[in-house]
Amino acid sequence: MESTGAYGAGLTRHLHAAGLQVLEVNQPHPPTRGRRGKSDVIDAEAAARKALSGETTIIPKDTTGLVEAIRLLRVARAGAGKAHAAALCQLGELLVTAPEPLRRQVCSQRKTLKGRVAVCARLRPDPARLDDPMQAAKLALRATAERAQLLNQQARALQEQLEQEQLERLVRRAAPQTTALLGVGAGHAGQLLVTAGQNLDRLHGEAAFAHLCGADPIPASPARPTATASTQAATATPTPPCT
Repeated sequence: MESTGAYGAGLTRHLHAAGLQVLEVNQPHPPTRGRRGKSDVIDAEAAARKALSGETTIIPKDTTGLVEAIRLLRVARAGAGKAHAAALCQLGELLVTAPEPLRRQVCSQRKTLKGRVAVCARLRPDPARLDDPMQAAKLALRATAERAQLLNQQARALQEQLEQEQLERLVRRAAPQTTALLGVGAGHAGQLLVTAGQNLDRLHGEAAFAHLCGADPIPASPARPTATASTQAATATPTPPCT
């Protein structure tokens, strides 16, 4: 299957519940797709050929356990923060291009961008004169400021709710040994859990986890046939990335 962690997640869970083995197939390379075209039949044939040839060995992540719950909560919290930050950036960009009297009025009252949100939220544009750039700028700034305030309230409420639900407790329950290490908090351990997945047996060792994160060592070139220390460490006896 393609996209087992996105559009194919529901079907993947259904097949797993039915006791069937599921392997993840990457999308065809652009040259192959450009040469053969794209259709459901062509994609299905390409996926079947990869499975029969043994090229496909990727086991999808298990999305029915505690780690999936942690991922969902982390996504909600991170999304609220990113949306608030995007609203602040948009407000700053609008202030840069706003008419000079309006920009001077707002910037003179508050020095920080968060402080200017409250100033812009109190602007009173004239709805009958929106053809005037000054009034249009006031309306745009007020709408953006109100959106930033609402997103900030939602982010705070979600943060408090997650603290009440003890997201840290869930992370420590899923990875007690990892969170017990010095300098590893619930945030880092939660990210490790989400990256590795619920079924850690899909990763054969530290080298596989490093490859998943894009941090695996570069193989030795023909000019240097001797493997480096990092390469030897990656090919040593594997150990689970986190427990």
